[in-house]
Amino acid sequence: MSETGAVRLIETLVSEGVRTVFSLSGNQIMSVYDATIGRDVDLIHTRHEAAAVHMADAVGRLTGDPGVALLPAGPGHCNAISALYVAMMAESPVVVLSGHAPLDQLGTGAFQEIDQVATSAPVAKASWLIKDPARIPTDVRRAFEIAKAGRPGPVHLSLPEDLLKGQAAGKSPDLSESTENAATTADEVSHVLDLIAAAERPVILAGPGMGRGGRWKRVVKFASKSGVPALPMMSPRGVNDPWLHEAANCLAKADVVVLVGKKLDFSLRFGGSPPFAADVRFVQIEPDESQLRDDDRVVLRIHEDPSEVLEEMTSAVTENQDREWRKEVAAARETVPGEWAALRRLNAEPIHPLRVCAAVQPYLDVGAMFVSDGGEFGQWVQAGLESPPRLINGPSGAIGSAIPMAIGAKSLDSSRTVFAFVGDGTFGYHGMELDTAIRYDLPIVVIVGNDARWNSEHQLQINTYGEDRTVACELLPSRYDRVVRALGGHGAIVEGAGELEGAIDQAVASGLPACLNVRTKPVGAPTLLR
Repeated sequence: MSETGAVRLIETLVSEGVRTVFSLSGNQIMSVYDATIGRDVDLIHTRHEAAAVHMADAVGRLTGDPGVALLPAGPGHCNAISALYVAMMAESPVVVLSGHAPLDQLGTGAFQEIDQVATSAPVAKASWLIKDPARIPTDVRRAFEIAKAGRPGPVHLSLPEDLLKGQAAGKSPDLSESTENAATTADEVSHVLDLIAAAERPVILAGPGMGRGGRWKRVVKFASKSGVPALPMMSPRGVNDPWLHEAANCLAKADVVVLVGKKLDFSLRFGGSPPFAADVRFVQIEPDESQLRDDDRVVLRIHEDPSEVLEEMTSAVTENQDREWRKEVAAARETVPGEWAALRRLNAEPIHPLRVCAAVQPYLDVGAMFVSDGGEFGQWVQAGLESPPRLINGPSGAIGSAIPMAIGAKSLDSSRTVFAFVGDGTFGYHGMELDTAIRYDLPIVVIVGNDARWNSEHQLQINTYGEDRTVACELLPSRYDRVVRALGGHGAIVEGAGELEGAIDQAVASGLPACLNVRTKPVGAPTLLR
């Protein structure tokens, strides 16, 4: 029996365990929409293509399985390129399916015909055009494998309109390829353990893909057994990530740094001194061979899935080791500047971001989800709130993802309270996705730190050029809460610190997607690295 390519696509997604696809409609993918009718898969229809990818990104980060975004061709596909970059830098497994101009019209100036494979290639682990409808199941499964293997990341497939609408007779060929690296040798594992044993102050730095979910559990398991402190590196500020607190200053003391799926890149200042000691030695356990550095300070390079190497290392460590150094780093991670406690209690106007943290933390303590954008307000809440797991903008340094990511997180567990923290500049990117949240009854709570400016750029200008040379950073103190109320959600303005707790309680209790527009003090992000 023959089936259309679109039907085979949906059947394959269902067989991969996909129950939600994030999408924005377009001509080339209408056959896929039709194929979802009566199937056990839901479409969440967004207001912007990038938002669909951000939502899929949240699913990928939280579950470890690829989130799926379905996009129209041409300009719709291009609208999502920045979100693909965010997912790639966060090492998030995502599969992006884009409609495409018909195969039989390629090269003729077809409607919305562009080279989508080429546009996606720099921001994806793999990108290709499917040319045979019989290959749809195989290629989609292959995309899922690639997205999860080694260093997780996004994969893009373009699906021509005529391929989706046409008949896909016959059995799909088995064209799968191995995604495995060469097996780690016992000598390599022994070498790593010998370096760690000989070190006085070893430290493990985990990349974004290794810093969450089951992979992070493997890091923690080895750290506990070996007595080596481990820190996740998730932020574009890298070694200056304010979430690290005083632990950032422990890096200068480390004599051996084991990079577990962590690139030796800008976020580590390329391993330079500072922040690391001049005589530090690095070990790279790296799934991407191109990231292995030809550097005298790198004394061991292992090309393998870090998660698998950690399993072998954990098995090879025979005794639990209790290092004082690990306790020192853990205590430093719990240490914040002394004045922060007073700022968390400060009832002043405009409101300090740490006062917002104090009001929200009780919800996180009982299981609420933390999603944060970048910017100065985002950096403060990342530093001032504790919540595993946590979704942040990631090493891309991009802003705008928090609202759609919060919706993606909520779609996984409707019973869990989800907070999204954004600056007022950030709200402008995807504020209309609160319409999506309203339509799909996904009540998230968006807290806008409204300081009426692009504060990150404002602070950069002050630090670089002086306070009398700031330009083009001002915004209006707009009523974003009223925008959300107009859409049918809950909205409130918070101008006094004493109003925070009550406003948060009311937003959660409303059962509606909510926006709390908080008048915040325009302070620069915290910097703890000395």
